[in-house]
Amino acid sequence: MIWILISCRGFDVTEVPSEQVVEEVINVEDLHTHLDALQQIADENSNNRAVATPGSDASIEYVEDALTSNGYTVWMQDVELEYYQENSDPYFTVDGNQEFEASGFYYSPKGEVTAVIQAVDLMIPPGSQANSSDSGCDVSDFDSFTSGNIALIQRGTCQFTEKARNAQDAGAAGVIIFNEGQNGRKDVVFGTLDDAGLTIPVLGTSYDWGVDLSEKDGQSITMSVDAEIVELMTKNVFAEREVGDENNIVLIGGHLDSVYAGPGINDNGTGTSALLSLAKKFATEDFQSVNRVRFAFWGAEELGLIGSTHYVENASQSELNKILANLNFDMLGSPNYVRFIYDGDGSDGPQAGPAGSDVIEEMFEDHFRANELPFASTSFDGRSDYGPFIAVGIPAGGLFSGAEGVKTNDEKLIFEGESGIEYDKCYHLDCDSRENVNDKGFEEMYEAIVMVSKQMANIENFRSRRAPKDLNVEKKKFMYWGDILQY
Repeated sequence: MIWILISCRGFDVTEVPSEQVVEEVINVEDLHTHLDALQQIADENSNNRAVATPGSDASIEYVEDALTSNGYTVWMQDVELEYYQENSDPYFTVDGNQEFEASGFYYSPKGEVTAVIQAVDLMIPPGSQANSSDSGCDVSDFDSFTSGNIALIQRGTCQFTEKARNAQDAGAAGVIIFNEGQNGRKDVVFGTLDDAGLTIPVLGTSYDWGVDLSEKDGQSITMSVDAEIVELMTKNVFAEREVGDENNIVLIGGHLDSVYAGPGINDNGTGTSALLSLAKKFATEDFQSVNRVRFAFWGAEELGLIGSTHYVENASQSELNKILANLNFDMLGSPNYVRFIYDGDGSDGPQAGPAGSDVIEEMFEDHFRANELPFASTSFDGRSDYGPFIAVGIPAGGLFSGAEGVKTNDEKLIFEGESGIEYDKCYHLDCDSRENVNDKGFEEMYEAIVMVSKQMANIENFRSRRAPKDLNVEKKKFMYWGDILQY
C-alpha cells in the first residue's frame, strides 16, 4: 500500500492510504459491464449514441431491459425537440478577401448579409473581471447605430439573445459577437439564442478577431449562416419500485445521450452505469426506504438539457412538489479526475442551490472525509440536468469528475494526475470511449453515490414549501444551459 499527503477544503494534511476498499459497498463488475455494453452499442451504430440515432434507440432499449429485469416499473416520456442543424460552415469576410474564424449560434436565423460593420459600445482592452463589458445590453447603446449595418458586439453582462434582440430592434442586418477578452474568454465564442423572434443572422468570433474587426469599423463585410431547424424525437426513461412514500420522491438522474462526435462513455455512460448499478443494488437487497426513489435517464442533454427541461416544464406544480430533491450524476470517470461536489451552499461559487442543496453537499463531503478522500466543489452553473430543478426551487446535488477544464498544480498535489492537462482530454470527442474512463476514480465516486442515495432515501423532515416559479425566467440566470453558453 502506498501512502500520500493530501490537503483540501475540510482536510488537514495527514497520511492516508491511496487506495480505498470499495468492493464491500459496490459491485465493480456491474459498473464495468454497463460501460462495455454502451461502448458496444456505439461500436455498432456509427460510434455514437446521440439523439434520434440508432445508437440512442439501442441505449434506451438497453436501459429499459436492465431495469425491468430487476423488477422495476419502467415508463417513458416522449420529448419532441428542435435540432439546429448547420448545412455549411458559418463565415464572414472583409472586402471579400479575408476570412475570419467564426462560429454559429444555436438557433441563429439563416441568412447572408453584406453591409457596413459598426461597433457597439466596446471595451477594448477589457476590464480585469469577466462581465466588465455591457456592450449591446442597453437599448441606448444603439442610439447612434445606423440601420442596415452589421452590429459588432462584445460578450459580457447580459444574454446573447438580449444583445441580438437590441441590435435587431435598432435595425441591424446581422450581428457578430466576439469574446470579452479576459483569460478564459478569448477563444471563438459559441452560444445559444432563445426563441426571441430574431430574424437576422448571428455569429461568434474570438476576442482578437473582434479587436481586428473593430479597427475596420465602417468597412463592408459579408457574413453567412446556413442552417435550419429539424424536428426530432427522443425519450426520457423513468423507473421505480413501489417502496417508500410516493409523495416524497428522491429523483436520481443522469443523461443517457452522447454527442454526435463520439460514444460518450465518460459523458455520460458513467452516469448511466452508476444509475443502473444502483437500481440493481436496491432491488437485489430489497432496500427499504421512507421516501420513494425514482430513477431518471434524460434524453437530449447534449442539445441543451432538453429532456429534463421538458419534464419540469410539463409537470404540474403538485407533481413537482412531490420531489424532495434531485441527485444528478454526469461524468464520473474522467481520466485526469477531481472529486467535484456540486456547491449546494454557495460557499465556493456565485450562487447556492435551493434550500436543502447544502445538506446534500454535506452528505457527500462527510462520505469522502470518512474515507479520507479529498474533494473540491463545483458551481451550479447550469451545465447539467440539475438546472431545471434548481431553477424551480427543488434542492439538488451530485458529483462530477471534470470536463474540458485544466487541472491546476494545486489540484495535482491533492488529487494526483497531470497538471496543465484537461480533466477529460476526450470531452465531446470520438475518443470518449471505454478506455477513456478512469476506473478507480469512477468506483470511488460510485461508492459515494450509493451511500448518499441511501441517506436521502431515508431522510425525514427534509421537505420545505416551494412557491411556483417560471422556469423560462429562472434559467436566464445561468451562464450555461447544458454545455451551451447563454451569456
